[in-house]
Amino acid sequence: MSQPDPVSIPFPSGHVVERLIRFRLGNRAYAIRMNRISGLIDADGIQPVDGMPGGVLGLATWRGRTLTVMNLPALLGRPQTVNGACGCLVRLSEPHGAIALWVPVHVHVVRHRERIEEPPPRSREDEAHVGVARIEDETHHIIDPRAYLASIPVDDGAIAED
Repeated sequence: MSQPDPVSIPFPSGHVVERLIRFRLGNRAYAIRMNRISGLIDADGIQPVDGMPGGVLGLATWRGRTLTVMNLPALLGRPQTVNGACGCLVRLSEPHGAIALWVPVHVHVVRHRERIEEPPPRSREDEAHVGVARIEDETHHIIDPRAYLASIPVDDGAIAED
């Protein structure tokens, strides 16, 4: 018998409980499903590398593993200045475990018990926007960060996947 996904648990009302990380960039609130990531750490020690494609900040080490660090605000069209060790790194789940997203603010993990409204895709740019949810009386835009990977130009193996 299969076990329920630990981040998506049936709830008696027929809704599903999902674990999300949520954060705010400017005046917009975002969330990412926990099953899309494999961990969170403080964003210290990002090493810039010359010649990286746009949207890539550099490299970081996570438990002895080198990760490519992408600038999530820039990918969302909300560029922010990289400010030293501010914020956190969100490591993506496999098969994208060699990539971490820089989020310039600390994120909060929440359990969401309501239905996530999934909009119909409008354009290729909207593929990352997979829905909206009301969390603590605020609309959060649910994004799938894996959709941004195709938008990063890879030159001579600048971004390597495991």
